[in-house]
Amino acid sequence: MRRGARRTGRGRDRGRHRHDHGPGAADPPAPSRARRFTRRTLEEWGLTALSEFAELLVSELVTNALLHADAPRRLRLFRDRTLTVEVADSGGQAPRLRPSAEEDEGGRGMHLVSELAHRWGTRQTKDGKVVWAEMELDYRYR
Repeated sequence: MRRGARRTGRGRDRGRHRHDHGPGAADPPAPSRARRFTRRTLEEWGLTALSEFAELLVSELVTNALLHADAPRRLRLFRDRTLTVEVADSGGQAPRLRPSAEEDEGGRGMHLVSELAHRWGTRQTKDGKVVWAEMELDYRYR
């Protein structure tokens, strides 16, 4: 992904690459904490117009990690030409879009992520995986 963005410090602005870390491994991000962190970070970055969709995206990724891995370990947000959300967990299996019937109570989270995100994917790590999603930024916010 954007290696330069990952090398910057917590919440720092180095040119156009910005990123921030949410709750760490000692404090796994529950969906509500993850949403608050996302809202605050986007306010600091002047991206409040994206907040509602970004909070929903973060909430779905964190909830997915809670349901299908032991717990989310890290939440990171990156801002460059896109807004990138990353949720790391210890699970080894990549999320997938699965069919769901109208009466099913679950199974739609990754469909929602797919609709909200410009693109999304997964990468394996030594401790599990990172699920990431990107939202396009209007040219004024790049």
